Amino acid sequence: MKEMVWVAIIVVLNLFAYWIVTGPWIPQNQFEAILVGAFFIGPSLGTFWMMFVAVRYESKPWHFIWLALIPFCFLWYYFERFRSGRYLTRGSTSGTV
Repeated sequence: MKEMVWVAIIVVLNLFAYWIVTGPWIPQNQFEAILVGAFFIGPSLGTFWMMFVAVRYESKPWHFIWLALIPFCFLWYYFERFRSGRYLTRGSTSGTV
């Protein structure tokens, strides 16, 4: 059930991004332009962050690297794996020699 909620959230965010790009609305002031810019920069930064964490900590990162290419999927990764600590699937990185 949780997966369907995340799929719905990601689809809605992508449809909203599509509407911003193709719709008749144009930002009228600088505040709206900054919000739109942040809305479109967020998925790019989140994708790089998700790939970095997956390569660094996941035992099999390729699934997550491919998943990161879907805009806004980093939100699922952050809330479902990163915050809960389930991303730490590689061996211990305690720093002992």
